[in-house]
Amino acid sequence: MKDYKGKEVIAQGEAFDASPENVEARTVRFTTPNGLKAALLSRKTKGAMASLQLTLRFGREAELMDRKAVPGLTGAMLMRGTTKHTRQELADAFDKLRAQVMVNATAILRPGHDPGPRENLTATLKLVAEVLREPAFPAAELETLVKQQTTGIEAQRNEPQAKSVEFMGQTFDAFPAGHPMAYRGPDARLEELKNLKVEDLKAFHQAFYGANHAALAASGDFDTAEVQKLVSELFGSWNSPAAYERIAVRLKAPNGTRQAIETPDKKGAFFLAQARWAMKDTDADYPAFFMANQILGGGMLKSRLADRLRQKEGFSYGAGSVLNVGNLDAVTSWFGLRHSAPGKCSQARGGLRRRTAEGPEGRLHPGRVGLRPQQLDPGREDRAPGRSGHYRLAGPQPLPGPFGAVRSGTGSQNEGPEARRGQRRPAQAPPPRDLCGRQGRRLRQGCKEVAPFFDFAKRGRPMPPPFR
Repeated sequence: MKDYKGKEVIAQGEAFDASPENVEARTVRFTTPNGLKAALLSRKTKGAMASLQLTLRFGREAELMDRKAVPGLTGAMLMRGTTKHTRQELADAFDKLRAQVMVNATAILRPGHDPGPRENLTATLKLVAEVLREPAFPAAELETLVKQQTTGIEAQRNEPQAKSVEFMGQTFDAFPAGHPMAYRGPDARLEELKNLKVEDLKAFHQAFYGANHAALAASGDFDTAEVQKLVSELFGSWNSPAAYERIAVRLKAPNGTRQAIETPDKKGAFFLAQARWAMKDTDADYPAFFMANQILGGGMLKSRLADRLRQKEGFSYGAGSVLNVGNLDAVTSWFGLRHSAPGKCSQARGGLRRRTAEGPEGRLHPGRVGLRPQQLDPGREDRAPGRSGHYRLAGPQPLPGPFGAVRSGTGSQNEGPEARRGQRRPAQAPPPRDLCGRQGRRLRQGCKEVAPFFDFAKRGRPMPPPFR
């Protein structure tokens, strides 16, 4: 052991107070001569690492209409070669700098992200500026990229999950055809890829790219004055010829609908439910929605949905829920999803609906499923055959809104008695009648648990269409 040498000691960083007040106090903001807005937070980090994100914004709605695949492919081609470096040379250079650089694009913005060590930050930023400002758009690389994207679309287009997403995209699309934010299905995207030319990408880059409407944020171990000077030198005179105007996200909340898509050649099945309504993250209801979704399915493999449908019942390979809330536009989307074997479709679907109707404490509440106490019929108990503890609601059911259910060759309507054995709701359920017993009494009394889940009724707000 006398010749043993341990690893080089790396910087351990500082005990940073991440409170909003401290973050704001230590953040340096500045604007470059052409209008780029930047925020720099210098702090000691483990390994002296730094992280930076640059977002380019360009174009207006009318100018970006009918551009099809050109904006996306333009951004995707940036890392495939510049006027000074080939694609492989770029990859080798970033590896040498120990920088992880990612570039992606939409019609409106192009974020870039490059964490790396302090001593390499200057060289990394200069190479990123070259990638953004001096792309070569090699024809051979474009051909390779088109083939890769075509193969990916063709491989996924008939999968159950892709079919569900396509149905949802068409159902909730709020934009006209040709709009930069309109939904484009696999057939449309494949057709767009056939007609791409290098000249189209070069023309789009020249007409739209620039940093005069950009935003930059950096955090980590760096010299603030040095980074501010470098950003101004690299991007402070790079202007987009096109004006910029943010395109607002639009809300489309269609009437509730259901769709079952058979994919007989696929072994798995996918279920997707979606609802949209007007809400921003500044609304009073947002915190309750956020926490409720985390409890319901936000933890993916550790949540109420996953615990019940996967761990306990074994109905699903995976189940969860996702909540996307707008910060600038009042558009909120909620998704419930699960993967399962074909013979477990109806059980998993019923389990997802029941879990969504339950509050955080696992108890049904009238407001949480769009019911008011007067809607409950104090009549007979309605139980599924062979199940002594199953009750169903009188009135609207939870989540009757837009969702797509994709299953393989043997859908739930074709499942036999063996497949249906053990499910909590019969395949051909009689009309809902009432609730009684302990759960019914709790409903009629209006349970007052905390953190109500989707409790619009208690707040006097209308239920979103899919939950009515």
